[in-house]
Amino acid sequence: MTRSVNWWEKTVEYAFVRDHMSELANAVPLDGNPEQWWGDLITEEEGEFTLIEFKRDISSIEDEIGKYSNLGACEVSGRNHVELVRAKAPGILRMSAATAHIFILGAEDELSQAMRLKMAWYWDPGRTLVSIPVKARMPKAKGEHFAPYALALRAIRQSANQSSSSGGLVCVTRKGRLTAAIDLQTFQEVVLQREKELTLSQRQAPAHAPVRTLKRPGQTR
Repeated sequence: MTRSVNWWEKTVEYAFVRDHMSELANAVPLDGNPEQWWGDLITEEEGEFTLIEFKRDISSIEDEIGKYSNLGACEVSGRNHVELVRAKAPGILRMSAATAHIFILGAEDELSQAMRLKMAWYWDPGRTLVSIPVKARMPKAKGEHFAPYALALRAIRQSANQSSSSGGLVCVTRKGRLTAAIDLQTFQEVVLQREKELTLSQRQAPAHAPVRTLKRPGQTR
């Protein structure tokens, strides 16, 4: 079916930051090797993390299998990234923080013919799409659970010819205020492994209305 509107992955990223990023959250946009190892964006709020992969639309999810060349992605056909990892490295799927790894993508609203953001869990083979209310709270994982998950994900994605270092990673808030610029080693040791405390921003949380928390398909509470 031909779409009546067109958009790009960057459109999805902008719409998400504009409408869904909490003003209290720290955002770590990733590029280069870190993007290959983890995804497009890591958000942190009060010690809880979300790992986000932005996609233009649901068909773009097919590209994810290319990140798993270590697992033989180039040797298989007709298999998506979930099936491949389930066959070759199933342990990561059982980690509690796996539920905080999500896709954010665009989909056309049939009535308004406008792009709407949708969410899908990264490891959901059925690719169930969930609408994102503006005040929804993204799935999150505490640092002590997110850290080993992020390191395990890197282990199954990093190829032998990839350097362990890259340039600085910049943390920003939704309002665009620079809070910290940290290198990759610091990011891994402090933010992911939580070996010591690092305050990315000093802030006091204002009173605000309760927000909705998105649930996985079949989750009752």
